[in-house]
Amino acid sequence: MGIVFRVLLLVGLLSAADLYAAGSAKRRREAVQPDALNVRYAPKRPELTVGDPASDRLLDVYLPQKPKPPNGYPCVMFIHGGGFKSGSKRSGGKLNSVCLKLLDDGIAVVSINYYLVRKYAKSKTRDKNKEVRIAAEDAELAMKWIADHAGEYGFDLERFAVCGGSAGARTCFELAYVRSSHPPKIRAVIDLWGMMVDPGKIRGGTPPALIVHGDRDKINDISRAYAIKRRLDQLKVPNRMIVMTGRGHSQYREVSRKYMPEVLAFLRRCWGD
Repeated sequence: MGIVFRVLLLVGLLSAADLYAAGSAKRRREAVQPDALNVRYAPKRPELTVGDPASDRLLDVYLPQKPKPPNGYPCVMFIHGGGFKSGSKRSGGKLNSVCLKLLDDGIAVVSINYYLVRKYAKSKTRDKNKEVRIAAEDAELAMKWIADHAGEYGFDLERFAVCGGSAGARTCFELAYVRSSHPPKIRAVIDLWGMMVDPGKIRGGTPPALIVHGDRDKINDISRAYAIKRRLDQLKVPNRMIVMTGRGHSQYREVSRKYMPEVLAFLRRCWGD
């Protein structure tokens, strides 16, 4: 067998393996179903006058397949992105790959919907403070629901974190660094390609943050992530930043493929595991 043929055969086998792995990952995403679907965490907002589950106060609960620890499962509340005008707790009917990795590590995930202000805005002029404020109001109610139902689902409220992508990350910052949120206490913030209109609003004595951002992000330029990091450094709030070289916005698969060990290590440190 010639060298060239063997090389081509090896490349073909590797390509087939990659395709199989990608197919398996897709089947895994489609197979995972919530342990509790479309749970109402608070009354419907009065502004919501049409049938729109994506803007309603609904959440899904995902519990790990691993045995429950003595104190319960660590819990991450996930807040989706979409510029406050689109998106939902199950994008395309599936849980994103980062949350799947959290589940695989034994961490419960609560994925929430919230009122999408821009979807119903009558004016073309954006009120960015209103967008994030209303999203955070709903997210606080979801946190209260988590605290009230911790015993029912086996959540360990001493190991709680928030994670969001883009607009969801903005909402996480609002919860952890600007507002006085409902219990449970936020022990860590995972920022996936997010930003803040005014990082100067961040207060000291707030939870550690892990910032994950692509240096080719054309929606939220990476300079916005560096501005948040500078403010956290100024206040001596523990933080870590991962720069994804050559990557743009909404890189869930890239994070799940390359950076989950760092994400999980960050959570363990924040939770004292």
